[in-house]
Amino acid sequence: RTKRAHAAWTTTAVSQLAIRRTTSSHPDPTKAVRVRVTGFLMLDPAHPTHIRGHCTEKCDTKTFYRATLWEVHPVTRIQVLKNGTWVELPEQP
Repeated sequence: RTKRAHAAWTTTAVSQLAIRRTTSSHPDPTKAVRVRVTGFLMLDPAHPTHIRGHCTEKCDTKTFYRATLWEVHPVTRIQVLKNGTWVELPEQP
């Protein structure tokens, strides 16, 4: 139901908000925008090895995919701050 309601939330549209295209690329702060994500907060304990806090060996050579075990799922709204006003993601140029 959420996917149907937000068909404009494509990978391409959302990636335009990213300041880093891949985990190994350098961030581009000139592309930084404030983003507000709304949805349900959920704890996902199934992937503790994906966060640095649970790493016990060779931590400097591993890639960590998460900052915490918390997720916003499903995302029900994405807004971008534009000229002091929160604008829905599909309305972005």
